[in-house]
Amino acid sequence: MGIIDRLSTLIRSNINDLISRAENPQKVLEQLIVDMRTQLAKAKQQAQRTQCRNNLRQAGIAMHIYAHDWNDKLPDLQGMGGAWDWDLPWAAGDYMLAVHEVQASNDA
Repeated sequence: MGIIDRLSTLIRSNINDLISRAENPQKVLEQLIVDMRTQLAKAKQQAQRTQCRNNLRQAGIAMHIYAHDWNDKLPDLQGMGGAWDWDLPWAAGDYMLAVHEVQASNDA
């Protein structure tokens, strides 16, 4: 029996015990469902934040690598319809990565 099976059995037995001792089992079940939905929503939101943070980190790393290969210059997007001139020094990329790491450690 794996750890997931053991946890599942433990949770089921705890829920069954809670229901058997409750005065109104239907109310207890409804509250459990509400609580589980709330926790699921929080978990989905955290997963979305983690994915977004990872995407930003990947973009920062890609810009850092590009700048390293092109003499500390980031892509010039003016020729592609954009209005940005991404000629940033190395310190700006390092700052972005450092801020990201600090935020990640604060969220953990």
